[in-house]
Amino acid sequence: MERRKKQDSSSSYWLFLLAALVLLAAAALLLPVQREYKMKRQELDGLRRELDSKRANSAVLSKEVSDLQTSPEAVERVAREKYNLCRDGETVLEYPELPDRRQRPEQRRTPR
Repeated sequence: MERRKKQDSSSSYWLFLLAALVLLAAAALLLPVQREYKMKRQELDGLRRELDSKRANSAVLSKEVSDLQTSPEAVERVAREKYNLCRDGETVLEYPELPDRRQRPEQRRTPR
């Protein structure tokens, strides 16, 4: 009977050791895969944010193109703002750029 108890405890020990080794091997194999999954997930989230931004930009540009195709006022606005064009008889006044107000006064360049 003692021999049987010893055999049972010995086989239980080996069974426990085998189960522990299997769990360690599974963890060793799954850990790199889980890390890669997490990195790919973060990359996917970044790409989705970028896609949303590009879609919003595309919508703005599509509206601008549509306005330029259908509205003379939009064409005139672009001509005035981008190309400094004016109508006959108009005078265009250009002002020098103001210094950056975020700079401290001693950092601003003053004309001499």
